[in-house]
Amino acid sequence: MGGIGSGRVKTASVSSDNRRSIDLKVIHGAYEGALGGVISYEIAGWPVGRLTFRVDPIKLFFSWEWEAKEYRCNDGVIELCATSCYFGGVRYWYICPSCERRAGRLYQSELGFYCRCWVGVVYQSTSETKRARALRRIHNIHEQLKLPYRGLCSRVPKPKGMHLSTYATLMERRARYIGEYVGYLPKSLTQPR
Repeated sequence: MGGIGSGRVKTASVSSDNRRSIDLKVIHGAYEGALGGVISYEIAGWPVGRLTFRVDPIKLFFSWEWEAKEYRCNDGVIELCATSCYFGGVRYWYICPSCERRAGRLYQSELGFYCRCWVGVVYQSTSETKRARALRRIHNIHEQLKLPYRGLCSRVPKPKGMHLSTYATLMERRARYIGEYVGYLPKSLTQPR
C-alpha cells in the first residue's frame, strides 16, 4: 500500500485570473448614484467584450457580450444584498444564484455567473511555489515603496513622506522574503566557487 500511483490524483483547477468575471469593485460607481453603464474589456489593446449593466437597489441587470465565438450574449439578473460597515456606510454583495452565498465577484460558467465555490475556481496564489510567493511579496513591497523593481541586492531608498517605522518594517519583511527566495535556490547557485 502507498506505492507509486496510489493516492489522490491532482486535477488541474482553473485559476480565478483566467476566468471571465463580474467584479463588484469595478461596478462600485453604480451605487454612488448612477443607474448603470458600460464597461469595456480589452486584452493587449484589442476590445474583447463589454458588460452593460443597470442597477436598482436590490438587483443588477446585465448583458454580457464577448467577441469570441464561444460565448454568446448572456442576459441576466443578479440579486444584491447590503451589509452595514462597522464605521458606517454600506457594502454591497452579489447573491450567488445557485448557493445563495454572498460574493464580491461572480465567475462565468456555461450556464451563467456563479460564485467561486460553485464554479470550482481557485485563487492563483494557491498554486504558487514558495519561491514564487517570496518573489511576489518582494515585488509587492517595491510597489508599496513606489519604486521599480531593480533586483534583490539593490539598495532601496526611503520614499519621501513615509514614516521611518513603516520603512523599517518593509525593509525587514523584504530581507526576510529575500532570504526565503534565496533559500529555495539550488545549492550550486548559492555557494561561491
